[in-house]
Amino acid sequence: LIRPKTPASVGGGFQRAVKSSMDSANIQRGLNPPLNEVSFKGPLSLNLTLTNIDGAINVEGTIKAVLDLACGRCLELCRYNLACSLSETFYFSAEGAKPPDEEWIFFSGETLDLTREVYKAIVLALPMRGLCREDCRGLCPVCGVNINREQCDCKADSIDPRLTKLQELFKK
Repeated sequence: LIRPKTPASVGGGFQRAVKSSMDSANIQRGLNPPLNEVSFKGPLSLNLTLTNIDGAINVEGTIKAVLDLACGRCLELCRYNLACSLSETFYFSAEGAKPPDEEWIFFSGETLDLTREVYKAIVLALPMRGLCREDCRGLCPVCGVNINREQCDCKADSIDPRLTKLQELFKK
């Protein structure tokens, strides 16, 4: 929660820089869908600028966090330094007012709850598949052993039965 200090009902032009941290438990708990495959290591760092623009508060800045992600090849946990941007506009509203657009974010009172917007920014900034290292060899598709740690004696020559005719072409 952040207090803009300048009511949005006052004319625009006021600006305030905010450096803050957010408890990562707020991000992982109570939001749908949960970030089950992501583990935060410490609080999130927020470096934001709040600008009052005639009935709205524009929030822009950066979010930084350290995460543990499962490697997409070997499933080992790997450290990931996340840095992403946040740019949202919060519109002042009287209680019970309906937004004219789904994209509008309303607030009332003297505090802004950034939790949902920070969550969305983090989800969008996460890699599709984390890697513990660039040359990760992954898991054996037959026995499931982590090939980075130990070798296995499984045959990797197994061919999809639907492609046997294609293999015969290459033998000629």
